[in-house]
Amino acid sequence: MKEKEIAEHTTDFLNNMTHEFKTPLTNIGLAGKMLTRDANIRQEEKIKHYIGIILEENDKLKLQVEQVLNMSALEKGEIPLQETELDVHQLIHECIKNISLQIENKQGHLTLDLNAEHSVVTGDKTHLANALCNLVDNAIKYSKDKPEISIQTSNKDHHLIIAISDKGIGIEKEYHEKVFDKFFRVPTGNLHDVKGFGLGLAYIKKIIELHGGKIELESEKEKGTKFIITLTNA
Repeated sequence: MKEKEIAEHTTDFLNNMTHEFKTPLTNIGLAGKMLTRDANIRQEEKIKHYIGIILEENDKLKLQVEQVLNMSALEKGEIPLQETELDVHQLIHECIKNISLQIENKQGHLTLDLNAEHSVVTGDKTHLANALCNLVDNAIKYSKDKPEISIQTSNKDHHLIIAISDKGIGIEKEYHEKVFDKFFRVPTGNLHDVKGFGLGLAYIKKIIELHGGKIELESEKEKGTKFIITLTNA
C-alpha cells in the first residue's frame, strides 16, 4: 500500500511537472516564432513585448528547476546553511515588498501585526526568506477572490512565533499531516487549479527543521488556513 501511494504521488508529480514546464516552453516558442516570422518588425513595442515574454517565462522555468533541485539537495544534506543573526521582521517586510503586487492585483488585503519584541534569530537568510515568501504565496494562491492575509509575530519562552493565515479554501483535516509530504497536493477537483509541484510545504518544513524549529497547521475547509512557525530567538 505504501509503495502504491508513493508511486501515485510520483506519477502526480511528473504529470504536474510536465504541465508546469510545458506552458512556459510553449510561450517561449510562440514568442520566438513571432520574432523570426516577421523579420521586418518595425514596432519597437512589439519586439519589447515578445522579448519580455521570453525572459519572464525563462525566469519561471529557472525557478521551477531550482525548486526541484533544492529539494533533492536538501534531502541529501548537500545545502549548507549560511547562518547569521537575522531580524525576521525585516525578512517579512522584504517578502511583502516582493509579493504585494500580487495582492493588489487581486484587490486583496494584508494585515501585519508584528508584535514580537525579540525578532532576531540565527539562520540562513535566503532559505528562511524563501520559506516565508512561499507561505504568503500559498495564502494568495488558495484564496478564492480577494485574498485576506494576516502575518503575526509574538514571543513565548525565548521563542519567536510567526503565524501566517488566510481566509481561503482551507484544508480538510484528513490531509493535515500529508500536506508536508513531498509531491502531495490537496485534491481541488481540477489538477491544475493551482500551480505547483507539491514540493513547497515539504521544502518549508525541511528548512524550518534545519533551523531547529517547527511548523504547525491549523485549517478547516472553506474557513481558511494558518501556518504557525516556532523558531528559537538568538
